[in-house]
Amino acid sequence: NLAIKTIPSMNLLNTDQTPACFWIVTGANYIINNHAAASRRYGFWFRPERSVTGTSVNTPMEVHPINIPVLEFRGNQAHSNGKYGLRIFDIFLPNDVSVFQDTFVWRNGKAGFTATVCGKVGFQGMVAVQNGLVVFEGRSTSVSAWDESYIRNALFVDYLPLPLAESYGIFEDSFEGVKPLGGPMEDGILLPWNEFAGGGMSISNVTFMNFKAPCIRGCAHCGRGGSPVMGDGAFETRFDGM
Repeated sequence: NLAIKTIPSMNLLNTDQTPACFWIVTGANYIINNHAAASRRYGFWFRPERSVTGTSVNTPMEVHPINIPVLEFRGNQAHSNGKYGLRIFDIFLPNDVSVFQDTFVWRNGKAGFTATVCGKVGFQGMVAVQNGLVVFEGRSTSVSAWDESYIRNALFVDYLPLPLAESYGIFEDSFEGVKPLGGPMEDGILLPWNEFAGGGMSISNVTFMNFKAPCIRGCAHCGRGGSPVMGDGAFETRFDGM
Protein backbone atom coordinates (compact mmCIF):
# COMPACT_ATOMS: atom_id res chain seq x y z
CA ASN A 1 0.00 0.00 0.00
CA LEU A 2 1.03 3.60 -0.65
CA ALA A 3 -0.33 6.48 1.45
CA ILE A 4 0.56 10.07 0.60
CA LYS A 5 -0.07 13.48 2.16
CA THR A 6 -2.44 12.72 5.02
CA ILE A 7 -3.86 15.98 6.39
CA PRO A 8 -5.43 16.87 9.77
CA SER A 9 -9.12 17.25 10.51
CA MET A 10 -10.31 19.48 13.34
CA ASN A 11 -13.91 18.12 13.22
CA LEU A 12 -13.44 14.41 14.04
CA LEU A 13 -11.51 12.64 16.81
CA ASN A 14 -8.76 14.44 18.71
CA THR A 15 -6.28 12.01 17.19
CA ASP A 16 -7.33 13.15 13.72
CA GLN A 17 -5.68 16.49 14.46
CA THR A 18 -2.33 14.67 14.33
CA PRO A 19 -2.87 12.28 11.41
CA ALA A 20 -0.85 9.32 10.23
CA CYS A 21 -0.71 7.62 6.87
CA PHE A 22 -1.24 4.32 8.70
CA TRP A 23 -2.99 4.32 12.10
CA ILE A 24 -2.58 0.93 13.78
CA VAL A 25 -4.43 0.20 17.01
CA THR A 26 -3.57 -3.46 17.62
CA GLY A 27 -0.57 -5.68 17.07
CA ALA A 28 -2.77 -8.44 15.66
CA ASN A 29 -1.92 -7.43 12.10
CA TYR A 30 0.61 -8.08 9.35
CA ILE A 31 2.05 -4.71 8.25
CA ILE A 32 4.38 -5.53 5.36
CA ASN A 33 5.93 -3.49 2.52
CA ASN A 34 3.87 -0.33 2.94
CA HIS A 35 5.00 3.17 2.01
CA ALA A 36 4.03 6.26 4.04
CA ALA A 37 4.96 9.67 2.64
CA ALA A 38 4.28 13.34 3.35
CA SER A 39 1.77 13.06 6.19
CA ARG A 40 1.41 16.28 8.16
CA ARG A 41 2.37 14.34 11.30
CA TYR A 42 3.29 10.64 11.23
CA GLY A 43 4.00 7.93 8.70
CA PHE A 44 3.05 4.94 10.87
CA TRP A 45 1.33 5.55 14.21
CA PHE A 46 1.12 2.44 16.36
CA ARG A 47 -1.35 3.39 19.10
CA PRO A 48 -2.73 0.46 21.10
CA GLU A 49 -5.37 1.35 23.68
CA ARG A 50 -5.52 0.04 27.23
CA SER A 51 -8.92 -1.48 26.41
CA VAL A 52 -11.18 -1.67 23.38
CA THR A 53 -13.05 1.47 22.33
CA GLY A 54 -15.72 2.55 19.87
CA THR A 55 -18.30 0.01 18.74
CA SER A 56 -16.31 -2.81 20.37
CA VAL A 57 -16.45 -1.29 23.86
CA ASN A 58 -19.06 -3.84 25.01
CA THR A 59 -17.08 -6.85 23.81
CA PRO A 60 -17.91 -9.64 26.29
CA MET A 61 -14.31 -10.82 26.60
CA GLU A 62 -11.53 -8.68 28.09
CA VAL A 63 -9.32 -7.30 25.34
CA HIS A 64 -6.28 -5.13 26.06
CA PRO A 65 -4.58 -3.98 22.85
CA ILE A 66 -1.54 -2.66 24.77
CA ASN A 67 -0.69 -6.30 25.59
CA ILE A 68 -1.24 -7.85 22.14
CA PRO A 69 2.09 -8.67 20.38
CA VAL A 70 2.76 -7.60 16.80
CA LEU A 71 2.27 -10.47 14.35
CA GLU A 72 4.61 -8.92 11.77
CA PHE A 73 5.88 -5.44 10.93
CA ARG A 74 8.45 -5.66 8.15
CA GLY A 75 9.76 -3.94 5.03
CA ASN A 76 7.92 -0.65 5.51
CA GLN A 77 9.13 2.83 4.48
CA ALA A 78 8.31 6.27 5.87
CA HIS A 79 9.69 9.52 4.52
CA SER A 80 8.96 13.24 4.35
CA ASN A 81 6.42 13.09 7.17
CA GLY A 82 5.98 16.19 9.29
CA LYS A 83 7.13 14.75 12.62
CA TYR A 84 7.81 10.99 12.96
CA GLY A 85 8.32 8.22 10.47
CA LEU A 86 7.22 5.54 12.96
CA ARG A 87 5.66 6.41 16.30
CA ILE A 88 4.73 3.97 19.09
CA PHE A 89 2.57 5.95 21.51
CA ASP A 90 1.85 5.96 24.26
CA ILE A 91 2.13 2.65 26.15
CA PHE A 92 2.86 -0.72 24.55
CA LEU A 93 3.51 -3.67 26.87
CA PRO A 94 3.09 -6.79 24.71
CA ASN A 95 2.96 -10.23 26.27
CA ASP A 96 5.72 -11.40 23.94
CA VAL A 97 8.59 -9.69 22.13
CA SER A 98 7.26 -7.60 19.22
CA VAL A 99 9.77 -6.77 16.51
CA PHE A 100 9.61 -3.86 14.08
CA GLN A 101 12.03 -4.95 11.40
CA ASP A 102 13.66 -3.86 8.15
CA THR A 103 12.04 -0.43 8.17
CA PHE A 104 13.48 2.52 6.23
CA VAL A 105 12.79 5.99 7.67
CA TRP A 106 14.23 9.07 6.03
CA ARG A 107 13.76 12.83 5.97
CA ASN A 108 11.02 12.86 8.60
CA GLY A 109 10.56 16.16 10.39
CA LYS A 110 11.62 15.38 13.98
CA ALA A 111 12.67 11.72 14.36
CA GLY A 112 12.91 8.64 12.24
CA PHE A 113 11.22 6.46 14.85
CA THR A 114 10.16 6.83 18.46
CA ALA A 115 8.72 4.76 21.29
CA THR A 116 7.22 6.37 24.37
CA VAL A 117 6.72 3.65 27.02
CA CYS A 118 7.57 0.17 25.78
CA GLY A 119 7.97 -3.29 27.18
CA LYS A 120 9.13 -6.20 25.03
CA VAL A 121 9.69 -4.23 21.82
CA GLY A 122 12.63 -4.66 19.47
CA PHE A 123 13.82 -2.77 16.40
CA GLN A 124 15.71 -5.00 13.98
CA GLY A 125 17.46 -3.91 10.77
CA MET A 126 16.29 -0.29 10.87
CA VAL A 127 17.77 2.16 8.34
CA ALA A 128 17.39 5.86 9.11
CA VAL A 129 18.77 8.62 6.89
CA GLN A 130 18.80 12.39 7.36
CA ASN A 131 15.83 12.83 9.68
CA GLY A 132 15.12 16.24 11.20
CA LEU A 133 16.40 16.35 14.79
CA VAL A 134 17.18 12.79 15.92
CA VAL A 135 17.14 9.21 14.69
CA PHE A 136 15.32 7.69 17.68
CA GLU A 137 14.02 8.76 21.06
CA GLY A 138 12.36 6.74 23.80
CA ARG A 139 10.91 7.83 27.12
CA SER A 140 11.10 4.61 29.17
CA THR A 141 11.33 0.84 29.01
CA SER A 142 9.41 -1.56 31.22
CA VAL A 143 11.27 -4.87 31.03
CA SER A 144 13.12 -7.06 33.53
CA ALA A 145 15.73 -8.52 31.13
CA TRP A 146 18.32 -7.27 28.63
CA ASP A 147 17.17 -9.13 25.52
CA GLU A 148 13.58 -7.89 25.28
CA SER A 149 13.95 -4.17 24.44
CA TYR A 150 16.57 -3.49 21.80
CA ILE A 151 17.87 -1.89 18.60
CA ARG A 152 19.93 -4.35 16.52
CA ASN A 153 21.71 -4.47 13.17
CA ALA A 154 20.85 -0.90 12.18
CA LEU A 155 22.36 1.80 9.97
CA PHE A 156 21.89 5.46 10.91
CA VAL A 157 23.08 8.22 8.58
CA ASP A 158 23.02 11.95 9.25
CA TYR A 159 24.23 14.63 6.88
CA LEU A 160 24.31 13.90 3.15
CA PRO A 161 25.44 16.82 0.98
CA LEU A 162 23.36 15.67 -1.98
CA PRO A 163 21.43 17.92 -4.38
CA LEU A 164 18.02 16.83 -3.07
CA ALA A 165 14.83 18.81 -3.53
CA GLU A 166 13.82 21.05 -0.63
CA SER A 167 11.59 19.51 2.02
CA TYR A 168 10.25 20.74 5.35
CA GLY A 169 9.33 19.38 8.75
CA ILE A 170 7.21 20.36 11.74
CA PHE A 171 9.40 20.13 14.83
CA GLU A 172 6.96 21.28 17.51
CA ASP A 173 3.58 20.03 18.77
CA SER A 174 1.78 22.93 17.14
CA PHE A 175 1.55 23.15 13.36
CA GLU A 176 3.59 26.33 13.41
CA GLY A 177 7.33 26.62 13.01
CA VAL A 178 7.80 24.71 9.76
CA LYS A 179 11.52 24.41 9.10
CA PRO A 180 13.63 23.14 6.20
CA LEU A 181 15.16 19.68 6.41
CA GLY A 182 18.50 18.49 5.22
CA GLY A 183 20.97 19.94 7.72
CA PRO A 184 22.84 18.02 10.43
CA MET A 185 20.71 16.50 13.20
CA GLU A 186 21.01 17.59 16.83
CA ASP A 187 21.56 14.04 18.16
CA GLY A 188 21.62 10.43 17.08
CA ILE A 189 19.62 8.29 19.52
CA LEU A 190 18.06 9.57 22.76
CA LEU A 191 17.88 6.65 25.15
CA PRO A 192 14.99 5.73 27.45
CA TRP A 193 14.97 5.54 31.21
CA ASN A 194 14.49 1.99 32.48
CA GLU A 195 11.75 1.34 35.00
CA PHE A 196 13.33 -1.80 36.47
CA ALA A 197 16.94 -2.23 37.58
CA GLY A 198 17.18 -5.75 36.15
CA GLY A 199 16.60 -4.83 32.53
CA GLY A 200 16.46 -2.10 29.91
CA MET A 201 17.31 -1.28 26.33
CA SER A 202 20.31 -2.86 24.61
CA ILE A 203 21.94 -1.51 21.43
CA SER A 204 23.99 -3.88 19.28
CA ASN A 205 25.62 -3.86 15.84
CA VAL A 206 24.57 -0.30 15.02
CA THR A 207 26.56 1.86 12.60
CA PHE A 208 26.48 5.68 12.68
CA MET A 209 27.65 7.65 9.64
CA ASN A 210 28.34 11.36 9.03
CA PHE A 211 27.10 12.62 12.38
CA LYS A 212 28.28 16.12 13.26
CA ALA A 213 26.57 15.99 16.68
CA PRO A 214 26.90 13.28 19.37
CA CYS A 215 25.52 9.92 18.28
CA ILE A 216 24.23 8.85 21.70
CA ARG A 217 22.54 10.75 24.53
CA GLY A 218 21.27 9.28 27.77
CA CYS A 219 17.81 9.54 29.29
CA ALA A 220 15.94 11.40 26.59
CA HIS A 221 13.21 12.77 28.84
CA CYS A 222 14.84 13.04 32.26
CA GLY A 223 14.21 16.53 33.61
CA ARG A 224 11.95 17.46 30.68
CA GLY A 225 8.60 16.80 32.31
CA GLY A 226 5.71 15.28 30.49
CA SER A 227 3.96 11.99 31.04
CA PRO A 228 4.75 9.46 32.35
CA VAL A 229 6.84 10.94 35.17
CA MET A 230 10.40 9.63 35.11
CA GLY A 231 12.37 8.57 38.17
CA ASP A 232 15.37 10.44 39.50
CA GLY A 233 17.69 7.44 39.83
CA ALA A 234 20.43 6.25 37.52
CA PHE A 235 19.66 4.10 34.50
CA GLU A 236 21.61 1.70 32.32
CA THR A 237 21.83 0.94 28.61
CA ARG A 238 24.01 -1.86 27.25
CA PHE A 239 25.98 -1.74 24.00
CA ASP A 240 27.99 -4.15 21.86
CA GLY A 241 29.30 -4.31 18.31
CA MET A 242 29.01 -0.59 17.71
